[in-house]
Amino acid sequence: RFLNIPPNSLVHLLGGSGAGKTTLINALIGYEQADAMVLLNGVDIYKEYDRVKHKIGFVPQQNLIRGKDTVIRTVSDAAKMRLPTSISTEQRKQLIKEDMDLLGLSAGQDGLVSKKSGGQLRRICIAMELVTDPVLFVLDEPDSGLDGVISREIFTKLRRIAHDGRIVIVITHTGPRDRSF
Repeated sequence: RFLNIPPNSLVHLLGGSGAGKTTLINALIGYEQADAMVLLNGVDIYKEYDRVKHKIGFVPQQNLIRGKDTVIRTVSDAAKMRLPTSISTEQRKQLIKEDMDLLGLSAGQDGLVSKKSGGQLRRICIAMELVTDPVLFVLDEPDSGLDGVISREIFTKLRRIAHDGRIVIVITHTGPRDRSF
């Protein structure tokens, strides 16, 4: 059996609790080894995980961010911790700016994370992973608890992220029927 997901793809993994979505994702991102071969741009992620782990982004369902920092500081700190040291300060600032602009976070970047809405918090979490420029970008319920308008907005942004040459995989309990992207 063979599954090939080309770049520029936005994939929805739909299923109820216990259907195996998390198990599949853990295998695809290298957290748990499956009885299979998983290649990312031709590189076996199980055999060469240290080489490819920086090209995999994962946004969990829970917002794991500090509330007492500003949005820009939160995303900047994530970039400093996760980007290679070979990236210059200017390159890092440019990546941060591009992601903040894409996700609609630039206008409120100096505000405290704790003061942001649910949709803004999800976009901040996405920006923290996107700033690392992942080739494979996996999100667990990125629109959980959000209203339909904000959910649609997030999925539209994820479609744009996929169009940048990435593979975006979204775990969700709802289908794309209510989303126009």
